[in-house]
Amino acid sequence: MDFRKAFLCLGCFLLALTSAKAQLPRHTLRVGYGIGSVQGVFYGFLKGLFSQVDWQRDRGKDVGPITFLYSYAPHQRVEIGLAAAYTTLAQEGRRYKPTSGGSPSAPPVDYEKVIAGERVRYYTITPQVTVNWKREEKFVLYSSAAVGKSIVVKEGWHEEEPSYRNTHGNLAFHINLIGFQYGKKVCAFGELGVGFYGTLQGGVALRL
Repeated sequence: MDFRKAFLCLGCFLLALTSAKAQLPRHTLRVGYGIGSVQGVFYGFLKGLFSQVDWQRDRGKDVGPITFLYSYAPHQRVEIGLAAAYTTLAQEGRRYKPTSGGSPSAPPVDYEKVIAGERVRYYTITPQVTVNWKREEKFVLYSSAAVGKSIVVKEGWHEEEPSYRNTHGNLAFHINLIGFQYGKKVCAFGELGVGFYGTLQGGVALRL
């Protein structure tokens, strides 16, 4: 009788151990980089329209979005989390080059000289909800939506005007249409979406 109890206890223990091992990780940390963010696409679109400065994007100084995410899965199908991103966008301005030759007596003008510059930094944070269409030990297929706030810091200068700096807040959003994550503990991920984190985004993730 004692042996039966012992075997029964051992069986229950092994069953509990197997169930614990079968449970998928609930915590995820992600670090990524995005391209094609909405703020990057529309930045500077109308700047210079009513100005004497020919503004052009200085893409060599652009950074990000660099993205960060922590999420928790209370259920296999749903995750809740907090996403954040840092983005820098830049422009430089030159004098407009006239279409005609201009006056011969006018002093020479260097139209290639940079006479103005601007840099805008976005600090974005958004709560995020994720729906897992498929969640396995090594593969996750998911979609997500996030809405929050972005703090925008704008700095600029002009050779004939005082430099300026201002800060304001904007509504921030991101919709990830489809994303995947592959790996058991250290994973790679990629996403396709629209919003502040980029049309295309990829990086590494850690499942805990």
